[in-house]
Amino acid sequence: MKKNNGFSLIEVLVAFSMVIMLVFTILPIITLIRQEEVILSDRRHISNRLHDELQPILWNADPLNYTYTQSIRSYSVEFIFENEDQYIKGCAYWKNIKDREEKICLYGFKEK
Repeated sequence: MKKNNGFSLIEVLVAFSMVIMLVFTILPIITLIRQEEVILSDRRHISNRLHDELQPILWNADPLNYTYTQSIRSYSVEFIFENEDQYIKGCAYWKNIKDREEKICLYGFKEK
């Protein structure tokens, strides 16, 4: 039992396989988390823009129902504003980085 030359090679192979297994497990999780960060950042940015677009409409006294499209962060975002009882509803529609339809709606109360 004085010669154990192959023992260190087996240890290295086992340790290397464990490292490779960890890398292939963690790498997809990290890329998914990065995609979700981008999606959440885009949602925040578009909802802030929707809020900013809704403010002048609330100050205007005219009844409305109109739609327009803007390019925000390389997304084509469709804004729709319409009267809904005493509220004004503003919605933004776009496709996110995963090519899924997204929708955010904000309501504003128009004081008379």
